[in-house]
Amino acid sequence: MNLITFTPQICRNQKLEGCEYLVAYARINNASTVRQTAIYQFSTTIFTCIILATAFIVFSNDTEIIVIKPIKKVVEII
Repeated sequence: MNLITFTPQICRNQKLEGCEYLVAYARINNASTVRQTAIYQFSTTIFTCIILATAFIVFSNDTEIIVIKPIKKVVEII
Protein backbone atom coordinates (compact mmCIF):
# COMPACT_ATOMS: atom_id res chain seq x y z
CA MET A 1 0.00 0.00 0.00
CA ASN A 2 1.24 3.44 -0.88
CA LEU A 3 0.13 6.46 1.12
CA ILE A 4 -0.39 9.56 -1.01
CA THR A 5 -0.97 12.98 0.52
CA PHE A 6 -2.20 16.11 -1.20
CA THR A 7 -2.19 19.69 0.00
CA PRO A 8 -3.67 22.37 -2.27
CA GLN A 9 -1.18 24.73 -3.86
CA ILE A 10 -2.75 27.79 -2.26
CA CYS A 11 -2.20 26.29 1.20
CA ARG A 12 1.46 25.65 0.45
CA ASN A 13 2.15 29.16 -0.84
CA GLN A 14 0.04 31.34 1.46
CA LYS A 15 -0.93 31.21 5.10
CA LEU A 16 -4.69 30.89 5.19
CA GLU A 17 -6.69 30.21 8.30
CA GLY A 18 -7.50 26.50 8.77
CA CYS A 19 -5.37 25.57 5.80
CA GLU A 20 -2.72 23.80 7.90
CA TYR A 21 -5.19 20.98 8.56
CA LEU A 22 -6.31 20.64 4.93
CA VAL A 23 -4.58 17.51 3.69
CA ALA A 24 -6.13 14.76 1.61
CA TYR A 25 -4.91 11.18 2.05
CA ALA A 26 -5.27 8.23 -0.29
CA ARG A 27 -4.01 4.68 -0.01
CA ILE A 28 -3.26 2.90 -3.27
CA ASN A 29 -3.17 -0.89 -3.34
CA ASN A 30 -0.24 -1.95 -5.53
CA ALA A 31 -0.15 -5.64 -4.52
CA SER A 32 -0.84 -6.88 -8.05
CA THR A 33 2.01 -4.80 -9.46
CA VAL A 34 4.41 -5.98 -6.77
CA ARG A 35 3.33 -9.60 -7.32
CA GLN A 36 3.79 -9.29 -11.09
CA THR A 37 7.26 -7.76 -10.64
CA ALA A 38 8.22 -10.60 -8.30
CA ILE A 39 7.06 -13.19 -10.84
CA TYR A 40 9.10 -11.49 -13.59
CA GLN A 41 12.20 -11.41 -11.39
CA PHE A 42 11.75 -15.07 -10.43
CA SER A 43 11.31 -16.00 -14.11
CA THR A 44 14.45 -14.07 -15.00
CA THR A 45 16.39 -15.91 -12.30
CA ILE A 46 15.18 -19.32 -13.48
CA PHE A 47 15.97 -18.43 -17.11
CA THR A 48 19.48 -17.29 -16.13
CA CYS A 49 20.07 -20.54 -14.21
CA ILE A 50 18.98 -22.60 -17.21
CA ILE A 51 21.27 -20.64 -19.54
CA LEU A 52 24.22 -21.01 -17.15
CA ALA A 53 23.60 -24.74 -16.70
CA THR A 54 23.44 -25.23 -20.47
CA ALA A 55 26.63 -23.21 -20.97
CA PHE A 56 28.37 -25.25 -18.25
CA ILE A 57 27.42 -28.54 -19.93
CA VAL A 58 28.59 -27.35 -23.35
CA PHE A 59 31.81 -25.91 -21.92
CA SER A 60 32.47 -29.08 -19.95
CA ASN A 61 32.00 -31.21 -23.05
CA ASP A 62 34.29 -28.96 -25.12
CA THR A 63 36.92 -29.02 -22.38
CA GLU A 64 36.82 -32.80 -22.32
CA ILE A 65 37.30 -33.01 -26.09
CA ILE A 66 39.82 -30.20 -26.61
CA VAL A 67 41.94 -30.35 -23.43
CA ILE A 68 41.58 -33.50 -21.36
CA LYS A 69 41.59 -36.19 -24.07
CA PRO A 70 44.80 -34.89 -25.73
CA ILE A 71 46.53 -34.66 -22.34
CA LYS A 72 45.52 -38.24 -21.52
CA LYS A 73 46.79 -39.36 -24.90
CA VAL A 74 50.16 -37.65 -24.33
CA VAL A 75 50.43 -39.19 -20.85
CA GLU A 76 49.71 -42.65 -22.27
CA ILE A 77 52.41 -42.16 -24.93
CA ILE A 78 54.97 -41.07 -22.35
